[in-house]
Amino acid sequence: MSFINYITQIQFGFGSLSLLQQECDRVGIRQPLIVTDMGVRATGIIDRVLSTLNNAKPSGIYDGTPPNPNERAVRDAVEVYRQGKHDGIIAVHCSIRRPTALRWTGCAAHGPILTARSANPMTGKRA
Repeated sequence: MSFINYITQIQFGFGSLSLLQQECDRVGIRQPLIVTDMGVRATGIIDRVLSTLNNAKPSGIYDGTPPNPNERAVRDAVEVYRQGKHDGIIAVHCSIRRPTALRWTGCAAHGPILTARSANPMTGKRA
C-alpha cells in the first residue's frame, strides 16, 4: 500500500478500497457524497465502493464531473453537497485531473475528502 500525505492523506494501490470504511471512521465521515463522473459510474465501481461502507451511508452521488473540470462543475457539486447535508466526500475517479476539481469542491464545502482511484473505464487497466 502506498501513501501520499499532502494536505490530505491519499491511499492508493491494490486493496486500498478495503480501507475506505476505516478511513471514513478515522476522519468522522458518516454521510458522504460520492463524487465521480458518468464514465466511471458506468463501470459499476460505485457499487463496489458502496459495498465497502458499513457505518458511512452515502445519501448522494454526484456524477457531473466533466473530463476537464471547470468552475460550473465545482459549484454544482458544492450545491449537491450542501443540500444533502453531507459531512465528507468520497471521490472516485480515473484521471489525475479530477482530484483538483474534487478538492475544490471539498474546500468550498468545508468537509473531509477521500479519494479512490479506479481503473481506466476505456481499457479496464488500473492506473
